[in-house]
Amino acid sequence: MYQRAKRNTQAYRNKVIFGDTVLIDLTADTVTPDKILSGFTAHDQSGAAITGTCEFDVDSGDATVQVAEIIKGKTAYARGAKLTGTMTNNGAVSLTISTVDGAVTIPQGYHDGSGKVQILDTEKAKLIASNIKQGMVNAFIIRFFSALMGNIFVRLLLIAVCADMVFDSLRAAKYRKWNSAVGIDGAIRKAGMLACVLLFTAIDMMMHVDVLDWLPVDTRNVLDACGVVKMGVTELFALLFILYEATSVLKNMLLCGLPVPAGLREKLGAWLSTMTEETKVDIVAEQVTPAPIADGATADAVRRAYEDDREESGLLE
Repeated sequence: MYQRAKRNTQAYRNKVIFGDTVLIDLTADTVTPDKILSGFTAHDQSGAAITGTCEFDVDSGDATVQVAEIIKGKTAYARGAKLTGTMTNNGAVSLTISTVDGAVTIPQGYHDGSGKVQILDTEKAKLIASNIKQGMVNAFIIRFFSALMGNIFVRLLLIAVCADMVFDSLRAAKYRKWNSAVGIDGAIRKAGMLACVLLFTAIDMMMHVDVLDWLPVDTRNVLDACGVVKMGVTELFALLFILYEATSVLKNMLLCGLPVPAGLREKLGAWLSTMTEETKVDIVAEQVTPAPIADGATADAVRRAYEDDREESGLLE
């Protein structure tokens, strides 16, 4: 049995039934010509033959373009939909830099590639060899002092040098022994240390030496947690100079008679006595000459005065 449908007075078969079995049923189909690719044929729900008119030539389901990425007024298809662009068409954009520190902001949107950014003629006139060389020197000086004063080891060295000078002066005042030759020698030594730090800072800026790169990762992480993120030539020598100055500060503190437990004083004295001539604790030389004893003083008084002087020095128990 056939079921007929009429379209424009012409009958079409859209359903075929054999006995109780439906063999073909087009009545529920929704296909239309615009859903079929151009040139292909099918039957609609009436059973009439139709020819596709769809001109789609690609599956755009995976396209990622957005309307903001399409020039304003232009259209495209993506994810099964027609998109109309909203991107501004700037065409050719020309911008000018008017100062040495000037900057320009590139407008958002499409550029056709013929635009340009240039500096003013007055600024171009400044681009001469002497100015460039001077600018490089100035930039190096700024970087140099920034690296120098931003280095924690250099700051610690300056503190150690200043502390040594203070305690050395206090020691000289206590024993009334101002030696210009020793003072000049110490000043030259400190000036030499600081000069080395300046030189090594410049070397580090040019060579970018970092000893931490040779250490294991775990060690570097520990040092980084302590604030040590770089260990160049400057830091290595500054650390050595800090230890040297700290030893000298410790010596002068002991000779100034600062309160230190007796046991610790003996150990520090023994340890300092093994240092270099500069930091060696010369007990005999640092003792103050005993004060004159009044006429008629007894032997006991002389002994007590001498022992008092020895005890005051803080170096002999």
